[in-house]
Order: sequence, then structure tokens, then C-alpha cells
Amino acid sequence: QPQRRGPRLLRRQPGRRPVPNVYRSKRAQRRGEFVELRVDEIKNLSAATVRTIWSAVRKKSIFTCRHRIEGGFFDEDEKTRMELYKLADKLGFDYLDIEEQFYRKGMLPLKNSRLILSYHDFSITPVVGYLQAKIKKMNAKKASVCKIATLIRNEKDLRTLSRLLTESAAKNKMIVLGMGERGIM
Repeated sequence: QPQRRGPRLLRRQPGRRPVPNVYRSKRAQRRGEFVELRVDEIKNLSAATVRTIWSAVRKKSIFTCRHRIEGGFFDEDEKTRMELYKLADKLGFDYLDIEEQFYRKGMLPLKNSRLILSYHDFSITPVVGYLQAKIKKMNAKKASVCKIATLIRNEKDLRTLSRLLTESAAKNKMIVLGMGERGIM
């Protein structure tokens, strides 16, 4: 009997492109429990595009629209981005993923979706205490899920994320990701 694996996240390769077929692909949605929809990677993103994507999603979904200053591709104004997040909530995407440092408590009153607040560090894995302080800030902002993603450069970084999970996961709903080649386990 095969072992049941924990939830997996389906991701696409980054890069700006027209509405990708992966959002409509049954094959792509068979993998994993969730699908993360990085809509910031779509050229000419509009409310109509978001509705099209929503109509094709057949599993739990995470809606993400990272601004360029957050490491994403979205380069329009913040008002437009927040309107897209509000639409995603109205349509009923399961989770909305927003970078913690740019989120102010109550800026996006959610009715149908839950909030994932994220912290990304593309250059290092900070010490556990720093990451725990980030989680505390996310919880103060009423995150449903706290997401930590850091660059893994060595075994010590892997141990740091493992310790973070060991010490924090019992009290918090969390997603912890090691980025880079060494982050793949």
C-alpha cells in the first residue's frame, strides 16, 4: 500500500506569458492538493482573466498577485492589484497570498477566502528567532496561514527551517519552503 503524502503545491515555471493553459489543464490539476495561481505572471491581467481562471479551477486554490517590488511581475498600481484580490475573494478562491510587509491589518476584508501572509528571503535563511518574530507579526495581522520561504544555501539553513517547523507548527498553520536547488528535499 503506497504511503499517503502530505499536501503538495503545484507551481509553474515563472515568467510573463498569456493566460497559461496550465490553469485549464486537467492533468496539471491532478497533481497535489492545492494549485497556486500566480496571476502576476500573466500578461495583460484583467478581471475577465481572473474570472476565466476561476471557472477552470477544480481544486483548492491559492490566488497570488505579487507586485514587482515583492519579487513578482505585477507592475500596475496598488489599487488595481487590491481590486483583483477583492474579486478573487468574491469569486471564492480558497486562499489569498499576500506579502506580509505590504499588508496592513484590515486592508482587504475577506468574506469567502482565507488569508496567507508570506515572508520571502531570496538571499539567505535568517535565524529561527527572526522567522518566529515574522510569524508573530503575521498572526497579529490575522493570517489564517503563515508562509515562510527562504533561500537554502547549506545544511544549516535546512536545520533552521526544520527547527522553525518543530517549534512553531503546533501553534500556527504554516507553509515553510526552502528555495533554490538545496531547498528541494
